[in-house]
Amino acid sequence: MPGASGMAHPRGMEELTPAQQLPLLYRSALDVVARLEEAGDRQTGYDIRRRATQTYSTRWDEGGRRSLQRLVREGEQRLATRSAISASALSGAAEPA
Repeated sequence: MPGASGMAHPRGMEELTPAQQLPLLYRSALDVVARLEEAGDRQTGYDIRRRATQTYSTRWDEGGRRSLQRLVREGEQRLATRSAISASALSGAAEPA
């Protein structure tokens, strides 16, 4: 009988193929787009949605996976920047004159 070290392990969530990850990443990109639009950044949301849709419909490979990951990060960074700017503006407006 082979020892435990010789047994194959089932694939974990982090080991999904790019084709298995793409629907999840595309959904994440659309969620970021919705948050951008809600924050008033419709142009960035439109741009990310357009690029995500193009990638999702044509690149079911490792490059497509990386591209969708970049788009999600780009959207999240844009949201973080907008949030920091808004917080800064609010804290400056709250100070007594």
